[in-house]
This record gives sequence, structure tokens and C-alpha cells, in this order.
Amino acid sequence: MTAHVGLTNSILDVPGLRVGNAHAPSQWTGVSVVVFDAPGGVFAAADVRGGAASVFGAAPLALDSLTGVCNAVVLSGGSEFGLAACSAVQEALAADNANPCSKRSSRGLVVEGTRVPLVAGAVIYDPPLRTDFGDTRRRLAQLAYTQSQSEGHCSTEAVSFDADAHNARRLAPCLNGSIGAGFGARCGSLRGGLGTASWVSEEEGWQVGVLLVNNALGSVLANESSPAFLAAAFERDGEFGSNLALDGCDRRMSMELARTALQRFNKFGTGEDGPKPCTVVGVVAVASSQFHITRAHLQRIAVMAQAGVSAAVFPAHCAMDGDTLFAVCTLSGPRERAASLGLLTRIGAAAQACTARACTKAVHAAAPVDENSRPLAWSQVFSLV
Repeated sequence: MTAHVGLTNSILDVPGLRVGNAHAPSQWTGVSVVVFDAPGGVFAAADVRGGAASVFGAAPLALDSLTGVCNAVVLSGGSEFGLAACSAVQEALAADNANPCSKRSSRGLVVEGTRVPLVAGAVIYDPPLRTDFGDTRRRLAQLAYTQSQSEGHCSTEAVSFDADAHNARRLAPCLNGSIGAGFGARCGSLRGGLGTASWVSEEEGWQVGVLLVNNALGSVLANESSPAFLAAAFERDGEFGSNLALDGCDRRMSMELARTALQRFNKFGTGEDGPKPCTVVGVVAVASSQFHITRAHLQRIAVMAQAGVSAAVFPAHCAMDGDTLFAVCTLSGPRERAASLGLLTRIGAAAQACTARACTKAVHAAAPVDENSRPLAWSQVFSLV
């Protein structure tokens, strides 16, 4: 049974969703939004790792909850203050519901005659952290939501917002690197970013796509002096450097890598080298036209996808991380054709590989910064620009 990278190698290869990105370069922060076309929302699940997670709307996605669905997922910078972006998207969805001219009304759960949009979200810590950035992130969330609703291919374009001049401009189409919620991200000693990847099977009628922000405490590098990535074995079509060799390190990593990493992390806890709250947050989207995907299936897919973070980042799921992945199903086959354990395993493995690839692509595609700024991009550190 053959499967391969999707047409765009992004979450947009999964039908039934739209993506919007907006960021404010002067404030090193941004917002990314994934909005689902189904008016009643899509089945969703959440898996949270690490000890410093900050999430919005995750409790209703638990298997024992009443709803288990959402209309949008928001990824934002700003730590706890960034959760305001989730409320802003919820309000934007509600405004569309109230607009009789809107083509995308009737989103959400009806409660006593009022339609309540259901939004889930997670945030990253992207310093400098200031309490007066709340309004900016709400504006970024509104811009990202509006962008996601644009027709045609505009959902691959990001919006750059000048917080001082209060104007916005569209950027070239892109879903990897320093855009949206990934603009202010860092990963280990390098600049992080937004990353996406996909895997599809026409034979079995399913698509898997991942969109995430890599702001991990750990590193994606095989060692600190080499441009090679830990997830090189997962690479497809030269998406992050033509499958650079691992220099003798397998995916479980050599003792030398572990020793080097531990030396670096032993400095944590003192002064400028103290640990910073970091995380990987993202969306794993699944569509299956032939077989039925349940909420329990999605929970398992989210768990398997988290292993993709471990494959691409070392160490992962630390006490200062808040790794959170939302798994959603935008299209599901008839109930009488339940997905088999074998199919569930194949889809989960695809989600795991896509997560590892997206984590790496986020760092590989990060935009260069001024040489006096930190952290530097991967391409700058290894003199590729």
C-alpha cells in the first residue's frame, strides 16, 4: 500500500480546512489559525506533554466530554497572554454567524438558541514578554482568521502587521519558517518557526497533514557543530537539505550527542543560561473518505504524533516544555466501515513522521536575522546564506 508526500507537502493537502497566519515583526510574535469548513465543527482530541503547557479549550476534547468537536485551532505567541488570540478567533466566528451575508455562518454548538463557536488553542513563550501586547495579538488573530477565509490560494500567504502604524501587508505564499505563530520562536540555540508536512494514500483514501510551531527547549541538530538534523531519516524530496548525513548518529542518538547535550543543559538554572519556557504546539489533521475515524482513534493519533517530536528534538517533553498537539478529523467515512487497527497504525505512523518533518522544516526554513540578533537562523550558523 503506497503513500507519498501530498501535492503541497502541507496541512492544506487535507480537505476541509483553511489556514491563516499573521505576525508583528517589531514585537517578535504572531498567530496562526486553522479553521474548519464543517459548520458543526470536527471531531478533535488533544495530547499534552511537558510540564509547562498553556492551552485553551482542551477539556471539551476529552473522550468523556459532551462535545469533542471544535471549529478552529489557534496557535499563538505570548505565553498566557497569547490565549487572548483564541478568544478573538471565537468572537470572529461568532460575528460571522451573526452576519446574514456571510457564506460561512452557522458554526458552533447551539446552546439555548445561541450558536457558540468552539475553539481550541495553545501558546508558546516568545520573549520579550509584555503585558501590553494583548491588543496586538487580538488584532493578529483577527487578521489571521480573515486571511484563512480568503478564497483561492490566499491561505498560504501570511500577513505582516505593523503595530505602530496599524497597517498590514501580505507576504509571499509560505507555510514554513518565520511566519505566523512561529515568527518569534526559537529551538535550542537556533531560530525556530512554523513547520508543516503531509502524507497521503490514494489507495486507502486518507490524508494526514501537520502544522506546528517549533519553539522547543531541545535541539533538532544531530550535534551542535553539524547542520545535519536528527530527523534526516524522515526527510522526503530534499525538504530540509537533501537528507544530510547524520555523521554516525542514528535516530536514537549516540552517546556523544547525549554527552554534548547534557553539558549544554547542565548550565541551565543560573543567570542568562537559565531555562526558558518552551514548547512545540500544533495541529494534526486527518481525512479518511473510506473509513470511519472516531474520537478514540484521534486520541491515539495525537499520542503517536507526539513521538514525532521526540524523533526530531532532543531532549523533548521537558519540565519547561508544554508540547501540545491537537488531532482533528475533517472527513470521515461511513460508520459501518470502522478503521481497522492496521489502518489506524498506518495513519498514526504518518502523523508521527509528518510531525518530525514539520519540526525540522520549521528550523530549516527560519529566516535570517540581523547578525547582532539572537538566536541566529540555521542557514546563518552554517553559512548557507
